[in-house]
Amino acid sequence: MKAIAWGIFMTTIAYAFPTHDVSTSSVFVGDTVTYTITYSGTIPDAIGLPTGLEQVSQTTHNGPTANQIETVYRIFSIDPITIPTRSVITADGPVTLPAITLTVEARVPTQNNWHDIEPLAPLWHMGMWPIIGLIGGLLAMGAFWAYRRPAKRMVVVAPQPDPLVVAQSALDALRQSITDDPVALKAIYFQLTAIMTVYITEKTGLNVVDATTREMIRLVNRHPAITRRDATTLARLANEIDYYKFSESPEFVRATCQKTVDAVSELIQAIAGDPAS
Repeated sequence: MKAIAWGIFMTTIAYAFPTHDVSTSSVFVGDTVTYTITYSGTIPDAIGLPTGLEQVSQTTHNGPTANQIETVYRIFSIDPITIPTRSVITADGPVTLPAITLTVEARVPTQNNWHDIEPLAPLWHMGMWPIIGLIGGLLAMGAFWAYRRPAKRMVVVAPQPDPLVVAQSALDALRQSITDDPVALKAIYFQLTAIMTVYITEKTGLNVVDATTREMIRLVNRHPAITRRDATTLARLANEIDYYKFSESPEFVRATCQKTVDAVSELIQAIAGDPAS
């Protein structure tokens, strides 16, 4: 009975124009969406995978007069995603199917994290404690010196650490921790986001630590302290890092992670030379 019902369904839709649709047009980052195209005759040309989609599976249903291709995609970009127009050859000639736009929404975080989701590793694992200990040691030395010289009323204030030095020191620590372990590599991508957002906040005064990637890019593009070229590089790196953070099964490669760390280091160095805010 199931086979008969499927045959009747496919025979019925064969007499209509080819169609394509998605299971939902409003999704969250990390969700999946099913894209279905119904056609008869020539197999439609494959579409280029739009930015922000990762193919999970694909199933073809063949009927006596019509066929369906169901493709499951996973969303890993916060920006709107457009499935392009499709050209399908029918007995009456080519038919162009309209584009489909997906509205992507960010999930609201449950607490005030450094970025969109909670880091995989605790703070001590991020290589930040040595920097914090250095700052604390400088403050303690300054307080001790001021206490030892009361006659001259000297108050020694520890110098504020240069944000560029702090960021590059943190990146150097990350380079030393790069291994072939996929779990460790994924944690490094979360740490890269933290280092970039903390430095940009220090450089511009904008609070991008608590912003999503899309919000950060929008704020940075309007700020005079960062050039358009560096803002474009920042957007590219942030989206690349988000792919490794949010995608379900990304391919973690040690050399690729090393290149990303170096690229973030170069970007921070470039932003340091941009006009002062």
